[in-house]
Amino acid sequence: MAVAMDYRVSSLEKAVAEMAREVKDEVRTHRDGSEHERRESHIQPDDETIKMRRQWGERARKIGRMVDYLVEPVLPDIFRRFVNCPEGGFDSAVHMWRHNTIDPTLVHDFDMVVSNDDYALINETKSDLTPDNISEFVALLGRVREFIPEFADKKVIGAIGSLYVDQSLVAHGQRYGLIVLGFGDDVMQVLNSEGFTPKTF
Repeated sequence: MAVAMDYRVSSLEKAVAEMAREVKDEVRTHRDGSEHERRESHIQPDDETIKMRRQWGERARKIGRMVDYLVEPVLPDIFRRFVNCPEGGFDSAVHMWRHNTIDPTLVHDFDMVVSNDDYALINETKSDLTPDNISEFVALLGRVREFIPEFADKKVIGAIGSLYVDQSLVAHGQRYGLIVLGFGDDVMQVLNSEGFTPKTF
């Protein structure tokens, strides 16, 4: 049973929510098509296939931005709910680009970060969430202080979200201690089981 934490979007965001509903099934279709493409990868792609892949790449980029737009307004509420933080008692940043302090050639764009004196919630959004995305995000959280050294004394928790998140991905993310977000009817939902407590990194 999912945690009862739904966040209504504003009237301005409803247009984006309507678009999100329209592409949600397309994301599933794209995932099925991508899997078929991987199985057929030994076949040399023709011009039409290359064109289609480029179109899907552009669509994926736009969907990623859409998910960002839907998550950003609700993440502070999710942060306050999980860490029992009072309203206004936090800072937030969107698209925080940071170089790794150990290896400056590494750079990461943190989609959204919400923090107070004790905790930091780092969010990653994906147009098409996969198990590999989850594993990579968990690895990043384990090294996050290399990118954001000011979090050295904070407990870090992670949230990962997408428009369409099937139950197997919810379970996979929860096993790693992540908050998993998905899109419902005009809402962003926390999909974790009742009583879930996020892992601190």
